[in-house]
Amino acid sequence: MQTVVDVAKAVKVSDLEELCQEIKGLGPTMFNTSRYAPERDAFVSDISIQAIKRTVAFCQLLELVNEEGALTVHGRDAARESRFSIVLGEEVRLMLSRGGVKLGAMNAVIRSKLHADPPVLPTSDVLWEELQPDINRGTFSKMLTLLIHCESGRCSQKKVYLGFS
Repeated sequence: MQTVVDVAKAVKVSDLEELCQEIKGLGPTMFNTSRYAPERDAFVSDISIQAIKRTVAFCQLLELVNEEGALTVHGRDAARESRFSIVLGEEVRLMLSRGGVKLGAMNAVIRSKLHADPPVLPTSDVLWEELQPDINRGTFSKMLTLLIHCESGRCSQKKVYLGFS
């Protein structure tokens, strides 16, 4: 996602498709995927335009880029490296809130699942089923993952807990 923001900051494009092509032209390895090439009878690694398009679409969903491929106000703020995680976390929390997810309620569900007898691991699927947000399951899962990466969540394997702020 940071690559999308960085490229959108650096180039002038007229739509999201052009932004995707600019990103592909840079050859970033984080968008590499392997596919089977029957003509070579081998797996080949190449940049996936589909992976780029999904990432750009998610950046648009989080209102970091607009339909023209330019940075939004939040995207310009996120383009500052020291602010990227903070802005991303704020946008994810906003999107969860718009989808009817209250972090306090989610934390309560997490606690109740971990304290149940027997304990139930509060996976994103379990949380999605319990909270019934107006967000599809895959997007909800991605948003929880982003919150952890943005240091808006706390988790531990030593002492089992999970919470979001």
